[in-house]
Formats: sequence, structure tokens, C-alpha cells
Amino acid sequence: MKKYHAVLKEYFENSGLSLTEIGNKLKEKGVQADISYLSRLKNNRTPPASEEINNAISEITGNNADYLNFIAGYERSPRIIQQYIENANKIEEDLNFLIEISLMDDDSFLLGDNEITEFFKSRGITDGSSKEYVDFSVNELELHEKSTLVNLLRKKSSIIKHTGEPKFTHSNFFSIEKLLKDDKIPLFNDIYGHGSYQSEDFLGYINAEDFTLSNPSEFISVVIQDDSLGAYNIKKNSKAVIYLTNEFNQEDIFLVSYLNNPARLRKIQTQDNLLLLRPLNSEMKIEVVERENAFIIGRLNEIQTTELFL
Repeated sequence: MKKYHAVLKEYFENSGLSLTEIGNKLKEKGVQADISYLSRLKNNRTPPASEEINNAISEITGNNADYLNFIAGYERSPRIIQQYIENANKIEEDLNFLIEISLMDDDSFLLGDNEITEFFKSRGITDGSSKEYVDFSVNELELHEKSTLVNLLRKKSSIIKHTGEPKFTHSNFFSIEKLLKDDKIPLFNDIYGHGSYQSEDFLGYINAEDFTLSNPSEFISVVIQDDSLGAYNIKKNSKAVIYLTNEFNQEDIFLVSYLNNPARLRKIQTQDNLLLLRPLNSEMKIEVVERENAFIIGRLNEIQTTELFL
């Protein structure tokens, strides 16, 4: 933010008027501000002028009075108020991001955290979705309240935002298509973007007869590498049977890869060009990625523990 004296100096210089001329015009308006005072203002040797003087100077020089008064008010304010103003843009940015990823009215990632819930209860909000909570904070809370909320959310938030270009390359990777069979299902330790795998990730086959599948060649199986399905009491190292498709909805669970990361099972929600990847485990972090950096490999069909059929 520019300093008051620097903005005032620009106003003076851009007007093409001398301090004497400006002083005379102020006098004609009945505003008491002599040349000596104007010089001290311009050279940062006295606190910012009053609103009356700023309005008159802005009118005479043909500039924006609101901007000059805002900066003057900022510099005259106590330091704590200045800090709130300095942080305002960052706070709004954080809150707007939270609104963007508060996708569904009935799906609230803020609820369930007692400290955050108590924060809103103390302000008369006792029910509602995360989006309603954040909308309330943006529209109704005072600036210092927003700061409190953002600090709380930063501490408690389970959100990671991923940006950048995909680093995945196909060197040393193979397409899963060559392993698809009509009578057995290939099993992988990890799958990457575009349905590719590394040689050490192919673990063998599981028997398709153990499942009710109309066309086994449209399925693969992967070892679950994390506890993302904890809500279903499904543990790491279980095996997931995946129907291959790049179409998705917000109800089912999908195997999805982003950037150069191995694919994981997540629920998927959308907002404009973003995907919100949500594990079904409250202890794990939600991840937000750009749609173009994500690859949907398939939909979870079922979980199984069949031994390898080599």
C-alpha cells in the first residue's frame, strides 16, 4: 500500500498546479491549509490531513478522494487496525478459496470439528453446511472475527490444494490394456495416470469367476495403499476391483491419479475446473486439483481378498 504523502505528492504533480495555486484554491473554498502545511503533508513531516482537506485537495487536483481518505485513515489508525487492514486481502482470498471448495450444501468439511463448531455457535450459527458457514463469515463477521476464523481454519483445515503441471512421463511405464483378459483380472500394486503401470507394480491375476462380472476385460484390481476407506472399515492392503471408465459422479468411489502421483480411491466432487478428492476417512486430508491434471481410471466395483492366480 502506498504512503499517504506519496499519493498526495502524485495528486499535486499530476494536477500541474503549484502549491501556491492549490493553497489559494483551498482558501477560496474556505478550507484552512496554507502552503507550509501542504509542504509538510507532501514531505511526510506531519500526520495525514483531515477528511475535509483531503476532499478539497482531491477535487482541486481532479483525483480520487475516497482513496486518499482511506490511506489517511489507515495511517491515523492504531497499529492493530492497520494489521487487520494489511491482512484483509489475504483473509478474503483464504475465505473465497474455502467457499470454492465447499461444494455441496449437505457435505460440510468444517462440521465435526468441535472448536470450529463452537466458534459459530458463539455467534448464533448452530446448523448448516460448510458453505453456509463460510458465506456467513464473509458477509457478516467483522474483520477481526474473520482473522480469528481463518487462523482457526488454517490450524484445523484438512485441505491440500495441488497445482502445477503433470510430471508423469511414459518412459518405463506400460499400458494396462495389454494385460486385460476375459477370464482373469490383472492385479496391480500401483496404477498411474492414463492407466499405466511400472513392471514391478504388476502382481499377477485374480480369478474372474469369483465375481459377477459381465465382461472381466473391463476390470482391474489394485492393492489399497492407504486407509482412505476407513469409514467402511476397509483396511490398507485390501484389494479393490475397479471398473475401467473415465466418467465419474459424486456418489460412487473412483480410482483417480493426479499430477505424477499413483492413483488412489476417492470420492470426487467438482467446482468449475477443480476436482475435490475426498477420502472416506476423517483423519485424511482432502485434496483439490485442477481437472486437467487429474485422470479418472475407474469406479470401485467391490473389495476382495482372493489369493493371487498366477
